[in-house]
Amino acid sequence: MQGDIFVEVSIKKHDQFNRKGSDLFLTKSITLKDALLGVNFTIKHLDGELITIKSDQIISPNRILSVTGLGMPTYRDEMNKGDLNIQFNIVFPVQLSD
Repeated sequence: MQGDIFVEVSIKKHDQFNRKGSDLFLTKSITLKDALLGVNFTIKHLDGELITIKSDQIISPNRILSVTGLGMPTYRDEMNKGDLNIQFNIVFPVQLSD
C-alpha cells in the first residue's frame, strides 16, 4: 500500500546552548579575578562529553571565545562541525576585600 508519510520535527530550547546553523552559542558568567588571571572550567556538551575550556588571556566584557569544531555537525557532512562560541559575562564584585 502506498501513501505519504508526514513527520513533524520540533526543536526544544536548551537551557544552556543556543544554535545558529551548525554553530553553538553559550553564555558563561565569570568573576573579575578569572577575567584578569584566566579561566579554566568544564562544560557538559550536548552529547554528554565533558569539555575543558582554558584561557590564560585577559577576558574583556562580552568577549567571545570561539572553539573550532565543537559545534553541531554540518548538514550532509557529519564529519565537519561548526564552532562553539562562548560569550563571557564578567560579574564584578560589590565590594573589595583585603
